[in-house]
Amino acid sequence: MVIPVGSISKAAYEEWNALLRAFESIPLVDVPPVRNDDRTRFMPPAASNGHLHLDFVSHPPPIWHHSLALFRPSLFPLGVIGIASCSASTSLHALQAEFHKKVKHMYPYNSPYPLAQSCFAFEDSVEHTQLNAEDNGLEIIPSVLGAKISNHLGMLLAGFCSQILAGFASLTRSLDSPKGWEILHSALFPTYPLETDDEQPQLKLRTDSPRSSSESARMSLQPTITGSPPRTFPTLTRSSSSASTTNRNSTIAKNRRSMLQSNSPPNARLSKVVADLFLLAGRLSDAVNWYNDAVTHLRSTPDPVWHAAVLEGLCTASVLESWAGSAGLQTSISANTLRDPWSEISDRMNMAIHMYFKAPLADGSKDYPTVTLLYCSCVLRFTQFLFSIWSCNGWGPVAFLTMLSSSLPPSFTPEPPSNARRWRMTSMTTISRTQIANIVAQAHGPWVMHLHSHDKIHLLSYMAGIYSCLGFGRKEVYVLRELVSVVMDLVVLAREERREQNMARMGVADGNLSELATSVHVTVREHQLKDGNRSILRLLIYICGIYGVNLKAVPLQEQDSTKENDPEWEERLNSIDFSRQPTYGWSELQMGVVREAIAVTEALPELASLSQFSLSSLRALYSHLTAPEQYSLYNAAKNAIQVSQRRGEDFKLEYWSGRPVVSVEVVPLPFSRIPLEHSKSELGLRESLQSPTSGARDPFIYNPRLRSSAASQTLLIQSEQLEFILTLQNPFLFDLELSNVQLSTSGVPFQSQPVTVTIPANSFCPVTLVGIAELPGLLTIRGCFAQTAGCETREFLLPLSTDEEESKMEKRRTMKEAELDRFKFTGLDARPSHREKKRLSFAVTTGAQPTTTSNEPAPTKFVECRVVPEQPLLRIRRTSLTHGAVMMYDGESTTIRLTVENVSVLPIDFLKLTFDDSTIAPMQQLLNEGEMSVAETYETEYDLRRRPVFQWKSRDEPKGVKPGQKAVLTISCLGKIGCVSGTVQIAYAHIGTDTMDSFYTRQILYPVLVTVNQTLECSSMDILPFSPIPTLPLDEQEFDADEKTRRNLLEVDSESDWCLFTVDVRNSYALPFEVHFERQQEGTEAVSCSRLVPPGSTSRITLPLRRIFLPVEQISRPIPSLSDRQFVVSKAPVGNTNQSVQQELFWYREELFNSITARWKEPGGSRNGDLSLRKQRLTAPMMENLKTDPVRVNVTLLQQIEDGEDSREEKPIPPINGKVYAQPTQFHIIRCSVFNATAESKILVLSIAANPLEYFHVEGTLMDIPIGRVESKASKEVEIPVCFVAEGQFEFVAEVRILGDQARSGEGELKVIVREL
Repeated sequence: MVIPVGSISKAAYEEWNALLRAFESIPLVDVPPVRNDDRTRFMPPAASNGHLHLDFVSHPPPIWHHSLALFRPSLFPLGVIGIASCSASTSLHALQAEFHKKVKHMYPYNSPYPLAQSCFAFEDSVEHTQLNAEDNGLEIIPSVLGAKISNHLGMLLAGFCSQILAGFASLTRSLDSPKGWEILHSALFPTYPLETDDEQPQLKLRTDSPRSSSESARMSLQPTITGSPPRTFPTLTRSSSSASTTNRNSTIAKNRRSMLQSNSPPNARLSKVVADLFLLAGRLSDAVNWYNDAVTHLRSTPDPVWHAAVLEGLCTASVLESWAGSAGLQTSISANTLRDPWSEISDRMNMAIHMYFKAPLADGSKDYPTVTLLYCSCVLRFTQFLFSIWSCNGWGPVAFLTMLSSSLPPSFTPEPPSNARRWRMTSMTTISRTQIANIVAQAHGPWVMHLHSHDKIHLLSYMAGIYSCLGFGRKEVYVLRELVSVVMDLVVLAREERREQNMARMGVADGNLSELATSVHVTVREHQLKDGNRSILRLLIYICGIYGVNLKAVPLQEQDSTKENDPEWEERLNSIDFSRQPTYGWSELQMGVVREAIAVTEALPELASLSQFSLSSLRALYSHLTAPEQYSLYNAAKNAIQVSQRRGEDFKLEYWSGRPVVSVEVVPLPFSRIPLEHSKSELGLRESLQSPTSGARDPFIYNPRLRSSAASQTLLIQSEQLEFILTLQNPFLFDLELSNVQLSTSGVPFQSQPVTVTIPANSFCPVTLVGIAELPGLLTIRGCFAQTAGCETREFLLPLSTDEEESKMEKRRTMKEAELDRFKFTGLDARPSHREKKRLSFAVTTGAQPTTTSNEPAPTKFVECRVVPEQPLLRIRRTSLTHGAVMMYDGESTTIRLTVENVSVLPIDFLKLTFDDSTIAPMQQLLNEGEMSVAETYETEYDLRRRPVFQWKSRDEPKGVKPGQKAVLTISCLGKIGCVSGTVQIAYAHIGTDTMDSFYTRQILYPVLVTVNQTLECSSMDILPFSPIPTLPLDEQEFDADEKTRRNLLEVDSESDWCLFTVDVRNSYALPFEVHFERQQEGTEAVSCSRLVPPGSTSRITLPLRRIFLPVEQISRPIPSLSDRQFVVSKAPVGNTNQSVQQELFWYREELFNSITARWKEPGGSRNGDLSLRKQRLTAPMMENLKTDPVRVNVTLLQQIEDGEDSREEKPIPPINGKVYAQPTQFHIIRCSVFNATAESKILVLSIAANPLEYFHVEGTLMDIPIGRVESKASKEVEIPVCFVAEGQFEFVAEVRILGDQARSGEGELKVIVREL
């Protein structure tokens, strides 16, 4: 044993101690002999080839091992060497006195050891130290030796070994006496006396030794059997134990009397002690002889414990002899090829184990701990023997070195062998792993509870190491669990001792400690030492790892540690449902081990590890834990983190609760804040914003690219508050609190306020996050940041849910499941962590980087938003409507005034109003369906564009609004049947002097509730030929003013050029209305007609209308479209002839409605409006009455009146009711006036058809009468004399055609009634 002496520094002590420990063995030839007396009994003979193997320790054996001082001397340090530093001023006498005092306190008074003691004083200066003659046992090592100091130390150690061998002789001499014989047989484990019986009648420990008193106090605090009352076990006792003990004592007494009477009495115990000393001295043959002598004596006198020890000594001597005889050759073949060379040793060791196990002890004997220690030591020694042979592939020098060494065999360094290598070891040695495991398992049993804690730790740690080397992980952790419990018992006892010592120093009793703390208003917290805690925590992590629970699943981040990307951790963390990870083991057993680990961590206490273990266990076993258990683990981790923060212990854990984010959505902006992008080229157009019937200005009817590009990005506003909805999940059965939850963005700077969220148990929770984009540009939403209590803030990426991303995730998941299910794993290889490491995809991810290929995967896509520059904000301050509603009559127009205010700091320099109402959508649907004819489509579009409900005349309205200013917008509203609601949409923007090609507008919607009452309705429109008013006698002309007005309207110049327009007006309202129709035709005077239509009545309106002629170029044009649609095609099958007729009807109808306007007004009021005729239909007969021929023919009858003898006057006969009255047998003239209404001159031909032909005479012919060329807008007359020869009714039809054309171009008719007046 090496101990420091004096005031030597730690560095110097470690330096000289290392120099001493370098001498692992001393050759026997170097051991100096002593003078020729009985002390040379154990000295090596001359020319010896062996060595003395040295083992340097720094601590004495435990106090309870001193009962084995004579039984097993190899357990004790045989000599003590003190290391000191000295100089010229050092008092060597004081140094030597201190050394002897330390040695005296390390050993009890009745201990035969140490057999030698010496203090090595190393000079630390060049000055020589004088050694006094009285300073025996003190060796000074001069500093002048330099490099030769090692040789000098070797000589000193050889002399020191010589002193120990001389001590063996002194010890043997004292035992080989009647008093020694009596002491050897006085007890099962005798102690060596240093005093006579008179001076020391009772052998006991020296109580004045500080070490013995402290050890006694510690032994008194530790019970014999931990956790249960003392009891005996049948495997260590016999029913006749008391009788056998009595017989053995009587035999000992007889032998003692015979030994006192004889000079050489037989003594097996003395022979065993002498054999042990010879074995320690390296004299193997003498040791074997004395062992054999002891065996011979023990056959007649049964002593199982000493017999077993003799067998152990023989086995040790056999191994040493084999080692000495192997001459350095590694071989596993013996002289007897039928048995292994270690078979005899194995048989002896099995016999020794059996003897220890069957040792006859009385109930309540104090030797139980010692016998148990010897039994367990024998089992471990036999285990080490077989394990050394097995691990070294056979019997040889390497196996012998492994037996004596406490380190691992060469085959287990630097890495343990594989299972295949272990099977090969078994095949080479015929020693199986199971055989070794069964032998070492014999040391574990209920008798282990008799051992002291020090011996328990040694036993359990050795067993765990053997199981680990054999590859039996489950057995290893089973023993380690018990080892941890033993260590924790010592920790608790040490704390109790320290607590009592501290309170003793404070002078406070245990019960008054709390009262004292309360009285002085302080908190008492004991100082806790953390030395060795890391080792216990590593044991806990290893134990739980074997059971399939990774206690480091949540990595612990120190304050200054750097994070490293762990692919396995990333993959497990990014899994939303991490309960789908492969499971392993028995959940009840795993939960029990986890509870033990957390209890140990709380007892240490290690706050960082407590929080890490709790959260890791919660993550790994949450599917097997109940709600209270989950909350208990979570609360334990949370409390540990809070306590550590109060104590200033800074540590952080990685985020542990899986992937909390499920989705992130951009909250759409309110409609009044949504920006709409427009090109600046639209500012020059008349309609920059589309009207109800205008389509998109695109060459395609449907362009999917426009829709996809518009929907790919969301527009946000710079410097305005933006909202995002983050959906979080909590798979646990308790409320999970997340702090520092904020968005993870890239691109333009984005400021967001972190929030704290508590997610209910086993549910999803939407969270609204608010932020502001500081600059315009592209904003990418990568995911979010989240943090739990005491954990690091972690970023969770949330890729865009595209088809590519979904297929990539599905491929990765399928590959992982396929690789995990492809191979079958057994034993500890089936643990999820080991299975994950053996996956091919994991190996590719964590191994070398693959070669770069041309088909690189597409980059991950995220939600992208485009931040547009800051925009102005407009609001409606007031309106002229009450409650946003307006009530009108059909056709009535009213005015709506909106007062808007600019509440932003940017001026508004662009205003545009568009409108929508309830009639637009149905009409647009009809237009989109395309089921209507072309004429019906035109009417629908006309109603949408020419008669809108809302209109805004931008010319007279303000063009912009300055910041903080107001503006008034005037909107006209038209009452239309079917309209119940409308919307005023105000688009505004700040264009400024920006050089960008686009600008953004915002919109304000103002809803209007519209009520339109049906008042007047037009129906039964007709176009009739003009008929003159019949002429009655003056006495019969009785009519009112209205009739007079109607007659005045019907007075026209030429009846053939006119037609009558009639329509019925019905009043369906409860009030009378006055209707007013007005005719405005080019070349005629404007004429109007008014009627008062009572409620529920119908009035007919009649207006003369000049017949209309439209050129062929106009009526051949197609029906136009008022919208921007590309194609307007009727789905009804229409032929070429019908299509020309439809076009002609359309253009004449449009000309008719352009000539006649209708209005109404409220009698005695100011309300008025338009009366629409667009619902009236123009038929073909009506068109024939309306239109006139290209050539107009007017046929009149002239009467020749003689004015004197030679002159005649031609006077036209006025028609009466469309007929002309003439007298028979008189000459008349038929005058045909032809007017060319076309734009070109025409050569015309006239033909007159008469009926009947035989009752009148005509001069010339009536057919193909040439008229000649008639210029445009000119007329010519043709006169034909005629004489009627009979009374009756005659009809003349004059037809005019263009020369060379067979079609009729004009027609005139004359009806004549001939009778005598």
